[in-house]
Amino acid sequence: MQTMNRPLLATELLNSPKPVVSERFAGHIAQEAYGFSPQVVPLTGERDCNFLATSARGTKYVLKFANGSEPEVETQFQIALLRHLESRGATTMAPRHLVSGDGSDYLVMRDEAGRDCQVRSYSYLHGITGVRAETSAAHRRSLGSALGRFDKALHGFEHAGMQRDFLWNLMQLGQLKPLVRHVDDPVLRDIASKFIAAFEASISLALSGMRQQAIHNDLSKSNYLVQDSNHDSIAGILDFGDVVVAPLVCDPAIAASYQMPDAGDPLAAMDELLEGYAEEIPLTEDERRHVLDLVLARVVQRLVLTEWRAAMFPENRDYILRYNPDARRLAMLLAPLWRRMSPHA
Repeated sequence: MQTMNRPLLATELLNSPKPVVSERFAGHIAQEAYGFSPQVVPLTGERDCNFLATSARGTKYVLKFANGSEPEVETQFQIALLRHLESRGATTMAPRHLVSGDGSDYLVMRDEAGRDCQVRSYSYLHGITGVRAETSAAHRRSLGSALGRFDKALHGFEHAGMQRDFLWNLMQLGQLKPLVRHVDDPVLRDIASKFIAAFEASISLALSGMRQQAIHNDLSKSNYLVQDSNHDSIAGILDFGDVVVAPLVCDPAIAASYQMPDAGDPLAAMDELLEGYAEEIPLTEDERRHVLDLVLARVVQRLVLTEWRAAMFPENRDYILRYNPDARRLAMLLAPLWRRMSPHA
């Protein structure tokens, strides 16, 4: 499939509104289709509507109403991915997919606004999100190591649903050029424009020859859990809607980009996460050399895409922009370093 020449299709999922689903509606589906308690609790989500449901025995599950623009093949690939992880023994690290009462993998229905959506369910992982975790060097090494184990479990997974246009894929960074105008700060807008140009001119070519596989692609602080009693112990990895085939090194670089803003020394924080990752998957010298390029690429994505989407969906603005201030600070800090250190600047 050609991906780089279809920018309009690449934006479809990100510019579609979330499904309209009330707690009452979700509770009805939970009970009728899955046999869960009709009492459900809303969970956060940027593109989907998610709910925490409970079975008659008190076991907790997640009920997801996927964005209506999500093609069924993408729903199918996320289900196949969870089954792949389960087959690799990663059930303590990732949720298990659940079928409905009639044995269906997912349901196709209309939300309360009359728009199509797909509904699926999976097991609930216990712990607290990385947003609430106390971070430290040990925490970052543990997170890197957990991501390395996750990527080893993902190795070999293939599905047609991953071969899609997707603006959160670092390798499609050039498609953001028409959206850079949404960055209101002129200095940040200039950083984004110049970096995207450098990425298209040389960085993407260098990355194309590196190891590639399915990667998580979004290990933000919202997308992993730690144990309540030990924040250095990673309890699970969540949210596989951004999974793509890309250079393997993108995954630890993306994860590091979310850990760096809160650290006293952002580059040391990046190195700590990479050290943990290397315990499971050692990086080559060439891969390691491009980590800073990839960190800045994700920062530019966060700047451009979040400001664009926040303007389109002001009702979900706070959630969409939750990492935007960090991205702004990190862009201002890293851009001068990147110009001095990267051969692609």
